[in-house]
Amino acid sequence: MEQPHHIAIARELDLPVERVRFSDARGGHMAYRRLFAETDDGHVYFIKGQDSSLFTEDERATHAQQYLLKEHMLFTYLLDIGYTSTPATSRFINDSYLMIEGLPVEHGWYWRAPRDDPELFDAYVRSVLASFDELQSLPLPPEEYFFPKRIMQVYMQEGWQYLTPEQIDKVRIASEKLRPELHESTEAVMDEALDAIASFSAEGQKLYDVARPLYLTHHDARQANIAWHPDRGVKNIDLSWADVGWKNSDATMLLIDLAKAGHDVSPYLDQYFNPDHALLLMGWWFGRCAEPTLDGNPIVRVHQLASALTAYQLLTM
Repeated sequence: MEQPHHIAIARELDLPVERVRFSDARGGHMAYRRLFAETDDGHVYFIKGQDSSLFTEDERATHAQQYLLKEHMLFTYLLDIGYTSTPATSRFINDSYLMIEGLPVEHGWYWRAPRDDPELFDAYVRSVLASFDELQSLPLPPEEYFFPKRIMQVYMQEGWQYLTPEQIDKVRIASEKLRPELHESTEAVMDEALDAIASFSAEGQKLYDVARPLYLTHHDARQANIAWHPDRGVKNIDLSWADVGWKNSDATMLLIDLAKAGHDVSPYLDQYFNPDHALLLMGWWFGRCAEPTLDGNPIVRVHQLASALTAYQLLTM
């Protein structure tokens, strides 16, 4: 029996539902339904859908829907002004489902930086960094595009402003529980980094004391949100946290993510690493890693702790 959202998606594609093959898509930690739709002529689409039954709080359900609408608005904005590092289509179906161009591995798309081939890795990194350079050169969309939360404020409020001495103690306790899940190279600096949180906090609290230019920023520039094809270039997805940010914010987050995964990012640091943004992110990741998750699965907290420790490593190298 076909699901109602299958019928709605097929109707959006102007096809009978029997000409569309649906399959589940994995990945992501937000409470969305994810699936692929492949038409019988070979076109592939990725669909992310809001389902209120997956939430226990009405506010969270509303925010999930708002983030989908925000993504659609920003995808459309970027396509309209000629930014090519974004999926070639975006549609918002029944106020609940975002449908974009599918970028499957089977079609040659990489969803992680290539390993074991230094030239291919360098091509990936430079292509992605160029896409971020272009993004931060674009005119900002109107303020009403940035909802329901302002992301830089979230980073501060849930990061350095949140890390009171009592909360730092909670971070220590949570980190000990997560320690066995860390890679040994990251775990090796954990005690040192935790001891330094208090001293970094004073510096982190001053980040907003200096006015600086603001640029259009992805703000979740991890490998998992970037598709790269050796011939077709970069497609940045998941714009739910896009907002204004400091120069090279996205490049900095990507370099931290790559370093966390064991890649050597030293050739790119001088040009692209923004230590102030790395410090901002480090505070937010430490602030988040002690918080309980909705489903009880700690994997997102492990990644946040590892990201905080990697940011610390890059800031102190």
